[in-house]
Amino acid sequence: MAGTFSPPFGAVPDDEDAATVRMINEARPDIVWVGLSTPKQEYWMAGHVGRIDAPVLIGVGAAFDFLAGTKRQAPLWMQRNGLEWLFRLLSEPRRLWRRYGKIVPQFMIGASLQLLRGKNASETTPKI
Repeated sequence: MAGTFSPPFGAVPDDEDAATVRMINEARPDIVWVGLSTPKQEYWMAGHVGRIDAPVLIGVGAAFDFLAGTKRQAPLWMQRNGLEWLFRLLSEPRRLWRRYGKIVPQFMIGASLQLLRGKNASETTPKI
């Protein structure tokens, strides 16, 4: 392990962000695990691609909470059927209702439209 860092809550000034990038790059990690909660971690990773020298940035969401035993994971049957989001929503409705109330319907509409158009992932993925 190269190290850990827990950023402050709220907006981070540019100079502090630059110091964080330097600290990460000086540690020379192979993987940077980002656990800031969705969608903050995805925005952070997208904003730091090309600035962080690590070859891999991984958003881990609640994975650390599950491994530490601070949050219960959905029953296996829910995980296998893609319903872990529902378990989490029912477990933490005050915290997650806005996120899942917006993201899940958008995903379902987008996925349904893609299926209706008969496109698969290989047709929508740009070829390099």
